[in-house]
Amino acid sequence: MAYSAIANLGFILLGFSTTSFIGFLAVNYYFFIYIMASIQIFFILIVIRRQITYLKVKNIVEFVALSHSNFVLSFIFVMSLLSFAGIPPMAGFFGKVLVFFSLISQGYYLLALLAVLFSVLTSVYYIRLVRFLWFTDQDEYPVYFLVPLTTRQAYFIAIISVFNLSLFFFQGPLLLFFHEFTLLFLDCLVL
Repeated sequence: MAYSAIANLGFILLGFSTTSFIGFLAVNYYFFIYIMASIQIFFILIVIRRQITYLKVKNIVEFVALSHSNFVLSFIFVMSLLSFAGIPPMAGFFGKVLVFFSLISQGYYLLALLAVLFSVLTSVYYIRLVRFLWFTDQDEYPVYFLVPLTTRQAYFIAIISVFNLSLFFFQGPLLLFFHEFTLLFLDCLVL
């Protein structure tokens, strides 16, 4: 997750580097999507860590049984990872496309090409993680646990998940909101 934070902050800095309105819009939009997906992933990690009292989860190997013990939690975790990777139906894809568009609109073609290449490299890492979580034979790593959720935890995860998944369907209103927010932000900077 630390390397993911570095890569995603790199995309945010790419948007800032254009010093244009579309760049600042891309930064605001991408940062919001990144924050929402991060909250979701870290909340799931905290829930898993607190619910397992007999095992201290330190390595990704301990998560192999998650898809078998709690399919919904595993699905939500994978959707957040795919959003970080920028896979097309997820909201993270639209954030990355907006950053690429801001780079291209300012004439930074080589930087946009490098960003696309590095985005593909990082998405391979996320897809490897998804493959490991869902498609690894459970007998190779015999760590079995259930993740019981409290009602509050289930509601919080459900609300964040519905919000993150609905970002795909409501791109227009979200972009309009961040368009106005960016205008307000830039007006405050000028004053």
